[in-house]
Amino acid sequence: MFNCFASLFSLSFALGACSSLPVVDNSLLEFQTNKTSTVTYTASLKDFPNPERGFYADSEYYQSSPNTLTTTQLKALILEKASAGYQVSLIHRSYFLPEFINTAKLPGSFINTVRQDLQAARGAGLKLILRFAYRTIALEDCNGLPPTEQPACIARAKAEHDPTKQTILNHLENLRAVLFSNADVIAYVDAGLLGTYGEWAYATDQGVGSLLSGFKDSLAPDPQYGYSDGNVPNANTKEIIAKFLDVLPETRAIAIRTPEQRVMLLADSFDPRVWNPKKTTITNETAFEDSALSRLGAHNDCFLASSDDFGTYYYGNYPGVDVASQIQKEKEYLSANNLFVPMGGETCAVNTDVSSAQYPAYAKAELRKMRFSSLNTDYNQDVLIAMGATLTDAKKNLGYRFVLQSSSVPSKALRNENINIKFTVKNEGYASPYNPRNLEVVFVKAGSAPIRRNVVLNRSVNTDPRFWKPLETKMVNLNVKAPSDAGTYSVYLNLPDPMLPNDARYSLRFANENVWDSSKIALPQASTAFNALSQSIQIR
Repeated sequence: MFNCFASLFSLSFALGACSSLPVVDNSLLEFQTNKTSTVTYTASLKDFPNPERGFYADSEYYQSSPNTLTTTQLKALILEKASAGYQVSLIHRSYFLPEFINTAKLPGSFINTVRQDLQAARGAGLKLILRFAYRTIALEDCNGLPPTEQPACIARAKAEHDPTKQTILNHLENLRAVLFSNADVIAYVDAGLLGTYGEWAYATDQGVGSLLSGFKDSLAPDPQYGYSDGNVPNANTKEIIAKFLDVLPETRAIAIRTPEQRVMLLADSFDPRVWNPKKTTITNETAFEDSALSRLGAHNDCFLASSDDFGTYYYGNYPGVDVASQIQKEKEYLSANNLFVPMGGETCAVNTDVSSAQYPAYAKAELRKMRFSSLNTDYNQDVLIAMGATLTDAKKNLGYRFVLQSSSVPSKALRNENINIKFTVKNEGYASPYNPRNLEVVFVKAGSAPIRRNVVLNRSVNTDPRFWKPLETKMVNLNVKAPSDAGTYSVYLNLPDPMLPNDARYSLRFANENVWDSSKIALPQASTAFNALSQSIQIR
């Protein structure tokens, strides 16, 4: 009888003779040890829409003549902006509500308008930047009017005071449900609420007052320190912002008007003589937490207007403080925070201290330094024209712009085997994504539904796209499970919105030639469109 414990010399014969031992498939061994394939990609110079970034279209609501957005209207607006050279994925929607200054509760009809606006945005594949404001005019606005028109203007300005703190808190609570249930199409919100146009300026003593207020929450300039005394923050405003953060989903940010205001909200004081912003600066470790520190972004309503952008940055007269130096410190402060939160705004006037020849370079440097994610297409046209070639640069680079450089994919793998896929990506944009973003490897076999493998996000190993920072190149190493069925699969990358994972209009597109594959989109609902790696893998 044959001995199954044969010598190594006769092992091959023994394997064939002993049914209790496994049979080695040499072809399978060869299949497993196949090498990887590497592909490089060509960057695109085109401007195209990408979610939550870019030039935005402006839209305003007035309770005195209410209007509700519709999907049809928004799609027409997208085409209108495209014909003017802007690829729009954002709408800045301002709600002006002077009629509700003394109203304890927002009416259901208004809440329903906000809900319908957000639903319309979803139908059009857009997101909204929201602002709520009570005042549409300031006393200063009346100065340039003809004398016969000034009395009515002054009366209106005095009537449009800031509401009481409790009124604003009540109104925010009224908005909670609609904000939470439609968080998927909210990009972020402006702080709004206070001052004319919700811009946190020209506040009045009749209500809460501005965070820039001095000792008695009034706008009267302090004789020693100028416009405001930062040692006395406005507790009312702090409570309002805390409430706004509470009624918003934890992943959404609030854009604050000035760096001084942001510091005061977080540190309880602002004194440029002892400038120390470390305690209120977001870091890699504290980014994207549910905290005021991590959720307060920035909004500049007068970008490129002057050295201090018309009061956006320091313009006081604290003893011993150099104005130009303090402005630069505040810009550095915002620049560090804006790696993780949205920076938006609009232009309002041409900076007359900068020559027309220097203006494009000046604008480009400021856009990149301040890490802008969004800007208004409509205001101010003189500034947009003065930007020259930088306007073209901004259309492409506002927010993130991910350029795929190379990928490495195994040519063959076994079913359900853990495989390693690598790619290199550079962020050429001014900023990074500020809202959550998934990362998927997608396998597509002809005639079959896509197989989507979601990757666990980890900021320390580059799998979270929010940490692909401006002008940095990242090597991303993914471990995913191969498909469970045999066949040849094309390999894609997908960066979907976790709240809208099946709508490709909200998925991030790489800035490369012949990478974005939208051929599978089923209209009108864009369901499957991915970034093609031009790689295939054979599964056995």
